[in-house]
Amino acid sequence: MLPDKVVEQVRRPLVDVLELRGCRFEYGALLGHPPRLEQDGGVVMGRGC
Repeated sequence: MLPDKVVEQVRRPLVDVLELRGCRFEYGALLGHPPRLEQDGGVVMGRGC
């Protein structure tokens, strides 16, 4: 499966299940400390990332 198709396959259920306005995947190293989705479904925000 192409990377864009994989991202879309994951993005759609996340938006639906978590009732998000949207979400995106960004390749590469992130700047700052954006929220992170953990494997257990928890969200870590701020410096804990």
